Amino acid sequence: MNAPSLTDLSARLAQPQGAALRDELAARVQALELRLRAHIAAGLPRDEFQAWQAAVEAAVAAREVLAAQCPESSNSPTPTMAPTSFTYP
Repeated sequence: MNAPSLTDLSARLAQPQGAALRDELAARVQALELRLRAHIAAGLPRDEFQAWQAAVEAAVAAREVLAAQCPESSNSPTPTMAPTSFTYP
C-alpha cells in the first residue's frame, strides 16, 4: 500500500469539502504544536532540545502551509502563534 503523497492532500484540499479538511488538519497540527511547546517548557535535556524545537518549527510550517490553502472558503482561521525560542541559562 502506498502512503498518501502531498499531491493527494492538495487534491483533497481542492475539493468542495477541502476547507473543512484543512480546518481539521490545522487544528490537529496546532494541538501538536502546543503539546510540543509544553513539553519543551517542562524542561528537556540539552541534547534533546534541538530535536524538539525542530518539531515545533515543523508544526508551525505545516500550519502556515495549511492556512495558505483555499483561504477564501475559511470560516475559522487558525490563530498564528509567534515562534518562541527557549534558551538554557
